[in-house]
Amino acid sequence: MRTWARSRSLRTFLSELLPQILAHVTISHRDSAVKAQFDTNVFAALRVIRAFLPGLRAQKAGTFMNLSSVGGLRGYPSNGIYCATKWAIEGITEALAAEIEPFGLRAVIVEPGYFRTAFLSGPAAGANVAAPMEVYAGTVAHQARANFTAFNGKQLGNPKEGAARMWEYVADEGLFKGKRKLLRLPMGSDTFGALQATIQKFTETATEYETAIKSTDFPLGE
Repeated sequence: MRTWARSRSLRTFLSELLPQILAHVTISHRDSAVKAQFDTNVFAALRVIRAFLPGLRAQKAGTFMNLSSVGGLRGYPSNGIYCATKWAIEGITEALAAEIEPFGLRAVIVEPGYFRTAFLSGPAAGANVAAPMEVYAGTVAHQARANFTAFNGKQLGNPKEGAARMWEYVADEGLFKGKRKLLRLPMGSDTFGALQATIQKFTETATEYETAIKSTDFPLGE
């Protein structure tokens, strides 16, 4: 966080990855690991927001930048819990943005794709990865585990460019000069692809099920 006499932006870079097939979450000894991931990725962010919000409300200026992920746009096999924490951040930040707008504050959901950091180093080396379940052998769930090694060190995203875009968003500089400051800040061509795919899936659902969706309403006037 870059700071002047007062806080201009607050960025919650809180993220932990614990790859596991969802079937594992029903096993009691795995519950603690799931809770730890939610504590880091969700509850820690809430604590930071609560700590800074009174001061930012008083100064009537500031931006919360909460770190979601491409995993906040779609669920990935073997990463369901991680994605769930990012979906939580998406919902929290969207609600927060509406609540704090009357005070001159903003909240933005930052959605980075795969950036070339050490984030995948642990899973690629087998750390924090749940033991494989043979019943899933040969499925996309097990292939996802292999991807940690395949992608580690080869991610498309440049962390320096990502940080620069975040700063430009807040400061109204560079590529964001004069642009509207929207709720979501996707970063990376992989996230761009996931965003387009998500839009298409929602559009397909709305189109295919429109009649069924609307059928659950009371008739107008009742």
